[in-house]
Amino acid sequence: MATQATVTIANNVISVTPDPLPAGNGQNVNIHWSISTDGWTFPSNGIVIANGTGVFSDPEVKDNGKTFKWKDKNDNNLSYKYTINVTNGTTPLSKDPTIQNQGQSIS
Repeated sequence: MATQATVTIANNVISVTPDPLPAGNGQNVNIHWSISTDGWTFPSNGIVIANGTGVFSDPEVKDNGKTFKWKDKNDNNLSYKYTINVTNGTTPLSKDPTIQNQGQSIS
């Protein structure tokens, strides 16, 4: 199962759709962010999730920097702030949206 978000950059401002980003149903969901704006890529810290230790794993930059992936255990109903980092080679930009987990607790 995978969840998708689209990142666009206009006038040096990042927007992401959807925000908040629902993790979806089920556990161990792969979340993919894709940049739709030419000339921009994710660096190695393209998506940084705050307080996500033990919930999020396996971060990966893919598709020559156009896609970033995290695996989400999605085993709770908590919200997680995260930072999107992008660059066009000279200008770094950041934005702080939210992931909304929708999973069930693992007993």
